[in-house]
Amino acid sequence: SGIWNPRFLLAIGVVLGMFAVVYGVVTLVGVWSGSGPLSMVVTLGVLFMSLILAIPELANQIRLPWRHLVEGGYHALPKFAAVGSQIVPQLATGNAVVSLYPLASSLAFGAACYGLAFVIFARKDF
Repeated sequence: SGIWNPRFLLAIGVVLGMFAVVYGVVTLVGVWSGSGPLSMVVTLGVLFMSLILAIPELANQIRLPWRHLVEGGYHALPKFAAVGSQIVPQLATGNAVVSLYPLASSLAFGAACYGLAFVIFARKDF
């Protein structure tokens, strides 16, 4: 086609990073429980909860004692919706990326999952 944007390669790196976050959850639950199916179910639950918590109006519609829990859950879990709908298209099209917070916090969550999985694995007695 003759059309190529070299910034598309940056989007590939972001997608691979988010895959590493998903695999971090799988690794943590798999090492902790020893169950492959449970690790997949928990990972799908984390994906689902991160998509639900990404709804902007959700925190405003919840009463005050629970609002802090919803906002904390949003900041603690990976932000697959924000990375997939904002950062990746901005990188792929060559536009300026508005905020790297969703990517950075998601990668931090993945690193925490890997770190905890390594600690649990080191303490296991085989």
